[in-house]
Amino acid sequence: MAEPDTVEQHLTGYARILTGARASGRKLTRDELEQPREQGERAAETGIGLRPTAYFDTGCAFRTAVAAARLLDWPAQEL
Repeated sequence: MAEPDTVEQHLTGYARILTGARASGRKLTRDELEQPREQGERAAETGIGLRPTAYFDTGCAFRTAVAAARLLDWPAQEL
């Protein structure tokens, strides 16, 4: 029996995209915005719902923000 699909399988590279943009201080490019949308559509086609996808997206954004704050040595209360 095949393993069920997971959100992580469908949104590969999303954390890397966010980290790269945050590290350089630039906005996401059109392609970087489009890629996760397309991956989310494919996830939905395999039966993965919007809620787990949104949780994964929010988690990636939060983890990259915390990582950036640590690199910049921001005090924790500013997060």
